[in-house]
Amino acid sequence: MNITLLQAVLIGLTYYIANTSFLGGQAYFTTWRPLVNGTLVGFILGDPQEGMRIGAAINMLYLGYMSVGGTLGIGDAALAGILGAAVGIATGSAGIGILSGVALASLGYQLLVLRMRGANAIARRIDAAAARGDVGRMQFLHIAVAQSWLCLLTVPTAALLGWAAPTAARALLAIAPAPIMAGLAFGGALTPLLGLGLALKFVLAERTKLNLALFTAGAAATALGAPFEFLAAVSAAAVLTAILRAPHSPVPTQNSELGTFLRWQFFSHSNYSFEKLQGSGLGCTLAPNLRGDVQMLQRHGGFFNTEVNFGAMIPAILLRMEQRGADPADTIRTRQTLMSAIAGFGDEIVQGALLPALLSTAIGLALTARIGLLAVGAYVIGVATLMFGIAWKCFRAGLQNEKSAATWLLGHAQLRAAATAARSVTALAVGALAAEVAHNAPPQLNSATAAISAATITLGCYALLQHTRMRPLIPFLALVLLGMLLAFGNEPDLSRWW
Repeated sequence: MNITLLQAVLIGLTYYIANTSFLGGQAYFTTWRPLVNGTLVGFILGDPQEGMRIGAAINMLYLGYMSVGGTLGIGDAALAGILGAAVGIATGSAGIGILSGVALASLGYQLLVLRMRGANAIARRIDAAAARGDVGRMQFLHIAVAQSWLCLLTVPTAALLGWAAPTAARALLAIAPAPIMAGLAFGGALTPLLGLGLALKFVLAERTKLNLALFTAGAAATALGAPFEFLAAVSAAAVLTAILRAPHSPVPTQNSELGTFLRWQFFSHSNYSFEKLQGSGLGCTLAPNLRGDVQMLQRHGGFFNTEVNFGAMIPAILLRMEQRGADPADTIRTRQTLMSAIAGFGDEIVQGALLPALLSTAIGLALTARIGLLAVGAYVIGVATLMFGIAWKCFRAGLQNEKSAATWLLGHAQLRAAATAARSVTALAVGALAAEVAHNAPPQLNSATAAISAATITLGCYALLQHTRMRPLIPFLALVLLGMLLAFGNEPDLSRWW
């Protein structure tokens, strides 16, 4: 199929909303994920089921991905999902779509560099406005100008790539030998196993024997035909049981300043720069509460970076300290200390436990269940509600108890128990997903043997990635080559793969 100008523009807008701050800080957990943005591209191109399926496969590559300080790891997952779905639907080959999306994902890093360099210039102008006590100008620069710059970078670029990439892929398919393209397509279908291997780095870091057994059980159950819905129900019961059995910490409550909370949630990353990261976001969050006091405005505009949702506690604590006239040196120390402590805690809980469990379950349902689109919608609503609820509770706790709220959070047994259970859930789901990848094998391999082989390849990727000098590109290329060899060796009529 040919992609129209309108569809290309909508694809560009999809990439913008995958990166915008206008979704209450939840874009990173929802529209930035290939499972979600691939489905959106599917709706744009008239085939949401295929967009969801391709997005889910690409999302496996990023299941073990953790972003720290603006890094992109093995490429921009949002761009990979959007362009992969576009190419896959337009060419009729999911495997070619996966390979194309992953190959083009590195361009997202260049866009991030341009965005953050432009944000440096905007941040300096925000500092100048803070030195004048001009809160309105600070907010205008941080929100309107920064988001306009993001839109200018993302929409035309993704629209052009969304139109050109399928055209280039079709041209390549027309001139390249069919066996080579078929082998590449099957190799692309195997590459999600690399992402599952990356995910195992998280889940096998603790309770190794138990989680390895769960991984094996998930692969075996799927190979024997157990529905993924059953595994999802077992997973949900495990996390719920862990939460209910864990000791409960008292939850402090207090009427909060809603505007401050919303400014943090919506705009902490609005102008994300190399020089300050979230520094402009924190400064503009607090600015309307600081009564135009130049010293206060300048004090909170420096370098800052933390996990957004648990980190909502920090602006609340700083606000209370400024309101009671705390020593500025103590305020700065508190800001710097909590920034690092909550960043590590939040990333461990969210990116290292809860998010992989939720994503792996949603991906499995998207690939295997008839209610796949409902599963994607449930994931979006569920993860956004969970993260927003965490942020709201942490913000209120900071207002009520100031620095002691951080002690309450960092020692929260309930959260740590839920994270431990979530890693075990992920181990079970990753095993099931590995076996599910085998269902895309040629007919001669589509059996329990293929599922065992896929699980073994996943463990092999995990073992390779344990070596610190091993870059993901090497096992990625190895999987593409393996896919080509398997396709050549087992499928007489390779034309069906492309």
